[in-house]
Amino acid sequence: MTTDRWQFLRRNHSADARGGLGRLDLPLLAIWGQDDLNVDASRNAAIYREILAGREDGTRIVLWPKATHGLLKSAAYNWQLTQDWSLFAKLRFVLEGRHAYAPGILDTIMGWIEDRSRDGKAS
Repeated sequence: MTTDRWQFLRRNHSADARGGLGRLDLPLLAIWGQDDLNVDASRNAAIYREILAGREDGTRIVLWPKATHGLLKSAAYNWQLTQDWSLFAKLRFVLEGRHAYAPGILDTIMGWIEDRSRDGKAS
C-alpha cells in the first residue's frame, strides 16, 4: 500500500455521511458497483435506502451488477486503484471509451438527469 493510500484510509476510515444525508432536500441518484473493492456496496446502499426511505422526489438508490467502484465492467477493470491496472487494461479502457462502463449505466445516469430536467427539479 502506498503512503498516499494509507493516509487516505487513515483520514476516511471512520467517515460517516448519515447526518448530512438525512438532511438532504433534493433528489439523489446513488449508484454502487456490486463488485466494488473499495467499499461494501451492499451495506452502503442499504444504509442510504434506510435513511432516504419514503422519499418520492426522484431519489434512486442502485446497486449495479457486474460493476466496479467507478462503474466500469468488473470483468475487465476490477482493481482497487487505477494505477494498479495492467498495461492491457489501460489500453483496453482507451479503446473501449464509454463501452468500458457497465452495460446500461451511462444511459441510466443520463435518463435520471433528463427526468429531473423535465420535472423542473434540476438546478
